[in-house]
Amino acid sequence: MLRDWPAALLGSLLAMATGACVGQPKLPATAAPGAATDGFRLQEITAAAGIHFVHTWGAAKLRTILDTTGSGGGFFDYDNDGLLDIYLVQGGDYGPDGSIPPGKTLTSVLYHNEGKGTFVDVTKKAGIGNRGFGMGAAAADFDNDGDQDLFVTNYGRNVLYRNNGDGTFADVTEAAGLGEPVAWSGSAAWGDIDNDGDLDLYVTHYLDFRPDMKGVHSSAISKREGFMFFPGPRDYEGVTDSLYRNNADGTFTDVTGAAGLSPANKGLGVVFVDFDDDGDQDIFVADDKTPNFLYRNEGAGGFADVAFEAGVAVSEDGEETAGMGVAVDDYDGDGRVDAAVTNMIFEYNSLYHNDGALRFSDRARHSGFAENSYQFVGFGICFLDADNDGRRDIMVTNGHIADYIDAFSQSWSFRQERFLFHNLGEGRFENVTARSGDIAGVKKVGRGLAYGDFDNDGDMDLLAMNAGEAPNLYRNDGGNRNHWLRVRAVGTRSNRDGVGASVRITAGGHSQRQDVRANSGYLSTHDPRLLFGLGQASRVESIEVRWPSGQIDNVGSIDADRAVTVVEGKGLEAR
Repeated sequence: MLRDWPAALLGSLLAMATGACVGQPKLPATAAPGAATDGFRLQEITAAAGIHFVHTWGAAKLRTILDTTGSGGGFFDYDNDGLLDIYLVQGGDYGPDGSIPPGKTLTSVLYHNEGKGTFVDVTKKAGIGNRGFGMGAAAADFDNDGDQDLFVTNYGRNVLYRNNGDGTFADVTEAAGLGEPVAWSGSAAWGDIDNDGDLDLYVTHYLDFRPDMKGVHSSAISKREGFMFFPGPRDYEGVTDSLYRNNADGTFTDVTGAAGLSPANKGLGVVFVDFDDDGDQDIFVADDKTPNFLYRNEGAGGFADVAFEAGVAVSEDGEETAGMGVAVDDYDGDGRVDAAVTNMIFEYNSLYHNDGALRFSDRARHSGFAENSYQFVGFGICFLDADNDGRRDIMVTNGHIADYIDAFSQSWSFRQERFLFHNLGEGRFENVTARSGDIAGVKKVGRGLAYGDFDNDGDMDLLAMNAGEAPNLYRNDGGNRNHWLRVRAVGTRSNRDGVGASVRITAGGHSQRQDVRANSGYLSTHDPRLLFGLGQASRVESIEVRWPSGQIDNVGSIDADRAVTVVEGKGLEAR
């Protein structure tokens, strides 16, 4: 996160400083679909939608680096009604020894999507509260029974909730073999590492955290403002991440060492993706002030870290960056999956273009994506097509990790803006935040960021999660004025969710690729359905699905502005 903070940071900051909801209102009207246009608006509807969750770290002021790292959550359809529900992960209190108070009542929250843009808290009924000090969530059907399960990462014991299929969940953590104590987990991701049809699990572990470690600096300003300087990431040792193989019987085996994972990193963001198009899932891990990992899948359950050879381990200046979140997608339409990573203040966010043959070049500064990121602390990140023009845009949430930063300079703040970068084509991006609706001018302690079409109207909505604050649910109004196609993949030989399947469509002579994944970014879980923007093309000429099993399904021409389900080996599901 911060470089050698707080010592190095404070010198520059001081120099700069001396020179320098109870009610539920009516939902806003939704823009009606119409003729093709690039006009859209992200409208903030959190309270109006019935979401009254407020994240807390359990104290008025930040005590440790643990407090400032959450919060996460996201979208998943837990009851198979075709509507995306929302899960928000709660932090809370912890004792001096790091233990969670036995009487802790503040929990994470599950909101059921009632349709018409409103949500209802069903946490108690569902039995999915998670009373630990929560970080993030990752949803997927790990047991291939047709409904979405949920893995929640914590400081302390993580939790695996198996979906009972009746609106309730069971804590199967111990029975699944995932109950061993771990100090601090960050992001998690599901992916099939061996293409056996069962989803495996990767979990990042951030730091060897000790809550009793004292701050190393104090000053007159800290005493006056009532904050304290607490140890940063470089004051703690790293911890090896965990990779769990699904045994297809409800249990998992820790294969971290056998798979060849590198030791003692400081992992935060993780995503499964087939970068080299060889038919198996590779793994990208964003690490904080240690080199990023790119694990190439070697087959037979083994991985090799090729991040340095690939050009994604460090910045183009050769510096280790404070990697937080990671998102992957084909942003330039060349058929290869690229990657974007959020980093710390004094660093540019990274945009790694896939040049082929597992080689990447950082295009952030040359594309316009790096604009302003040097002054902000990036966390949540995702690719989406906000206006359905057929090009993948990028959304980033920002927020500092030190609540005392405002005392030193007017240039930086604890709460920071969030940015939407519009894809202009030909590898260029433009920051369009100021004209994109309710995200303009908003400052939050941004952390997790999830995407999903929660109202099923054919444009992508967003859920931004904030540390110590309420989240923001942004409804996309007007993105569906351009044409669209939503694709759901259902595996038969492959995992039922189709995670790892590559979907390629052609519409209006323009080809696009998206891969099915459940989790990416920072502490977040997303809509597993793929939403393709088609611009002014009213018909899709072809759909091709390449499954993890090796099966390839081709679908003929279909009309746009509809949702389809492709079943492995069968093609379009009849409606």
